Amino acid sequence: MVKFNMELQWKEHAVDLEAFCIWAKAQDANCCGTSADSKLTVHFTEEPSQEVKDAIDQKWEDMDDEEHEMCTSYQSNADRAAAKAAAKTAAIAALATASGLSQDQINALLL
Repeated sequence: MVKFNMELQWKEHAVDLEAFCIWAKAQDANCCGTSADSKLTVHFTEEPSQEVKDAIDQKWEDMDDEEHEMCTSYQSNADRAAAKAAAKTAAIAALATASGLSQDQINALLL
């Protein structure tokens, strides 16, 4: 059960929220995730220490720099879908080359 929330203001640029959530959970065992609405909210089952609060605030402030690793690692859903499609196409092409089957035959087998 959530007993404490930290609210953070949105950035003007993209941030890898999944990476930030993983990082936040590593800072305090009572961190139970994040949610995104009008602000980014970090949820805790117990109020974290001031040290943890300060570390989260500092990490979020560090991400004002668009070159921060948690900003540059962001991938939109469209980017992820494109990467998945490209990987599937490459795998089918490699399988076709190795098996002697056509890509159409392999696609038919995958259905």
